Amino acid sequence: MAPFALPTLAPSPSHWSAMDLGGTDGGEVASRMAADTIHRYVQTPANLEGTSPGLAMQQAFYLANEELIERNNTEKRLQRQRMGTTVVAAWMMNHLFYLGHVGDSRIYRITPQVCQQLTVDDDVGSQAVAQGQNVYRHAVLPSTAGALTQALGITHSTAMRPTVQRYFFDEDTVLLLCSDGLSDHGRVNEVWQSIVLPTLTQNINVAVSAARLLEVANQRNGHDNSTIALVHYRITARQAVDPSDLAEILKSWPLSAAPDSRGPVVIPSNAGPRRAGQARSSSSKPSPLVVLLAAGVMTATLIALGYGLWRVLGLARDNCNRPQPSQGHGCLPRKPCRRRWPR
Repeated sequence: MAPFALPTLAPSPSHWSAMDLGGTDGGEVASRMAADTIHRYVQTPANLEGTSPGLAMQQAFYLANEELIERNNTEKRLQRQRMGTTVVAAWMMNHLFYLGHVGDSRIYRITPQVCQQLTVDDDVGSQAVAQGQNVYRHAVLPSTAGALTQALGITHSTAMRPTVQRYFFDEDTVLLLCSDGLSDHGRVNEVWQSIVLPTLTQNINVAVSAARLLEVANQRNGHDNSTIALVHYRITARQAVDPSDLAEILKSWPLSAAPDSRGPVVIPSNAGPRRAGQARSSSSKPSPLVVLLAAGVMTATLIALGYGLWRVLGLARDNCNRPQPSQGHGCLPRKPCRRRWPR
């Protein structure tokens, strides 16, 4: 392998979409505050030293959340008066895309073949499906299915779990970041082929496609404000990456963990998101004493069952060997003994 030096993180193209929460006051202010805070954090080189893009994105989410909570508390906002916002983010670094979200704003990946939703909404319905309590087609039926389980500015960062994913795209791709003003009622699935796909197949400018998507959101949904961002990712021969170099990047930059304590927001180590399939710690293994006790209990149970079965068979055999009582003066032939098992 050729000598490889891990590049330092530096400001790079990033895209953010923040959407105010319906039913709360000051939602537009909250979304603007969150977008500005996240963008400012990741564009400051000092905040990126000694960390990975995934951890930096998490830390930016925590910082935006704490600033919103501080403002809500300063202005003494309560319940629906508190400002809150959802957020989605896309950040490219060294051929890798880091995608993060909090709330029900979504990220779609669109290729010439398919439109794929990459994020899972932080709402009651999706939570029920993730926990195995219901199937999706039933979980979305109740009126409370769309209620958010988390958003920026609502709860303290120790109770928030931002989702950050890492992708390597091997073909031309368009990323669609949008709020539920567009994604509700399956509008993205309806129009991606006619509006977004031409960006890949006919080289239509993303600004034109974004404007058409906004029209769809206003005309076919219209119940909520819409925030839309499109990212066109093209692959050229000059962008080819050595697989060994990519493996080194993945090894050196972990995707997620607890936020760095050196960041502006200090979050306890248990505040980081959980990853599916994470191995259990060795402390969860049973001790040798517990194993011996369990084996002893099982052995005693088997002995007791064997003794009881032996007693039952012995009583049945004794009954067969007893002489039959005679009736009158005659001697009746002995009837065959039928073993009766206790009921």
